[in-house]
Amino acid sequence: MEIRGDVSLAPFNTLGLDVRARRLVTAVSREDVRDAARLARAEGWPLHVIGGGSNIVLTGDLPGLTLRLALRGRSLGGQRITAAAGEDWDSLVDFSVSAGACGLENLSAIPGTVGAAPVQNIGAYGVQLSDCFEGLQAYDRETDRFVRLGPGECGFGYRDSVFKSSARARFVICEVTLRMSATFRAVIAYPGVAERAGRNPTPEAVRRAIIAIRREKLPDPVRCPNVGSFFKNPVVSTARLTALHERYPRMPAWPEGDAHKLAAAWLIEQAGCKGAGCGGAAVSELHALVIVNRGNATPADIARLTAEIQARVRENFGVGLEVEPDRLP
Repeated sequence: MEIRGDVSLAPFNTLGLDVRARRLVTAVSREDVRDAARLARAEGWPLHVIGGGSNIVLTGDLPGLTLRLALRGRSLGGQRITAAAGEDWDSLVDFSVSAGACGLENLSAIPGTVGAAPVQNIGAYGVQLSDCFEGLQAYDRETDRFVRLGPGECGFGYRDSVFKSSARARFVICEVTLRMSATFRAVIAYPGVAERAGRNPTPEAVRRAIIAIRREKLPDPVRCPNVGSFFKNPVVSTARLTALHERYPRMPAWPEGDAHKLAAAWLIEQAGCKGAGCGGAAVSELHALVIVNRGNATPADIARLTAEIQARVRENFGVGLEVEPDRLP
């Protein structure tokens, strides 16, 4: 296990924020994960875990020890796929589609690693990870053991899990197992998906459609640093939606259990925030739900722009926006 000191994390977060890690370990094995966690505990250092950096906002330099997960390996047995935390997520989706294992097509082209997928309960175009999640293997920092956790222990919600709250500091995810299906059921209700996928869609066609739509709507983080959707779509009661529709009859909304989900991008754009900027940070002209780094953004720029967007949306619509990516430290 190699420990590097005073390392820039700009290459390790897709928002491209140049903050520094006091110490950095890149874990390529379960033993690296265990040894790094033990060292942090023995020294009294905070431990920060990152993967591909596509769903984190770094709010400042990271003290203690930063653990970057780079474990590799994937396998398909029956209709179960198991993949290490450091595997690229979209490569896993491609692997599953090519193998005839159905269920992940709508989650194509989501940046990031496999280990981050349960943390966020990633979702897109009518599908979320919890729909096919079977379990994961993680290092338990409290018991100093590797454990298996099933769906019921992960507390999945809308872009949420226990790994973002109560269990955030306890578990380091090392491996994920997904339960796939040999029978394809197309989920193509979202606008534009059915048209692109064709009249008799296949998993490959749905994957191509999703990739094409995402490329049109979302800026490429390689060319324009960002973390994708920056805010969650807010959920409101039926009574609240009725009141909002009286004032804004064209406001888009979708059923969400007994409540209704609003389009955060629409709220942001209608509040006049599309294209708004603060220092090196700006709301993307391509998609109002995305905050981009124009080249020299600082954590303070991101924080100020975030607060401004939230304030404008609340002032105009009385609706709060919650930040979707995880914030470190």
